[in-house]
Amino acid sequence: MLYSESKNFIYFRSRRTASTTMSAALSSECTGPSDVIAPLGFEDTEVLKDWERARRKKCGIPARLFLTRAVIGKHRRLVARRTFDRTSGFRKPQIHPHEDPFLVRRLLGQRTFDSAVKIGGIRDPFDWVVSLFHWRTGASTPSGFQSWLSGEGETSIRRQLLAPISLDNRLVIDHIIRYEEAYASLQRLTAELSLSASPLSFFAANTASASRKPNGIETVSYFDNYRAGRKLVLAVFGEIFDRGNYSKSP
Repeated sequence: MLYSESKNFIYFRSRRTASTTMSAALSSECTGPSDVIAPLGFEDTEVLKDWERARRKKCGIPARLFLTRAVIGKHRRLVARRTFDRTSGFRKPQIHPHEDPFLVRRLLGQRTFDSAVKIGGIRDPFDWVVSLFHWRTGASTPSGFQSWLSGEGETSIRRQLLAPISLDNRLVIDHIIRYEEAYASLQRLTAELSLSASPLSFFAANTASASRKPNGIETVSYFDNYRAGRKLVLAVFGEIFDRGNYSKSP
C-alpha cells in the first residue's frame, strides 16, 4: 500500500498481480514527509531487496518501522496492525503490504481517501484463482485443485485476492492495472497523474511473473468438467469480469 500526497494517489496491493514490482516502482513518487509507504513484504529478488533498503534509508525508515515519524505525527488516527519488534522489544506501528482499504480510509481520513485516485491491480479471474492455488498450496501440478477450491478456496479468494482492493463488498479502485497489460496500464496512469519516468523505467527493468502456474498447462484444463468451480469464480468475481472486460469462459 502506498499513499502519495503530492500526486494524490493511493495504491492498493492485490496479490498475484505483479504488485511487488508495481509497488516498488510507484514508491518513487512517495517522497513527501507525510507520504505512506508500506514494506514490500515478500522480496523475491536481490534487486527488490536493494531497492527496499535504499528506500528505507532515503525516507529515514528504521529496519522494522515502516512509517516515518512525520506520518505517525500527522495521521494520528492510525489503526493499522501493530507488530512486535524483536530487536527493541517494543510494538511499533506498521502498515501491512496488502492493507485493508477500510483501515487505510481510517488512517488517511475520509476526505483524503475520497479525493485520492485509488489504484489497484486485477487479472483474469480464472487465471488468478489458479495462480492463488499454486501459491497457497505449493502444488506443482493441477492435482488437488478441485478439492482446494471447493474447500478453503472461496474463503482464500475473498481474503487474499479481493479484500485488499474492496470496500463494502465493492471494488474500491478508480484506476485498474490489468496484470496482462501492466506496463501499458502504468503508462496510462503516468500520463493521467503526471508521474515521473521513474516508475515506468523501474517496472520495465524488474518485471517478474506472478503466474505460479506450471509451464505448458492451460488454465482451461483446471476447469474441465468442473462446472461448480466455474460457477463459483463467475459469482465471486462478477465485478472483476465486468470492469476488466474479461471473458467469462476460462
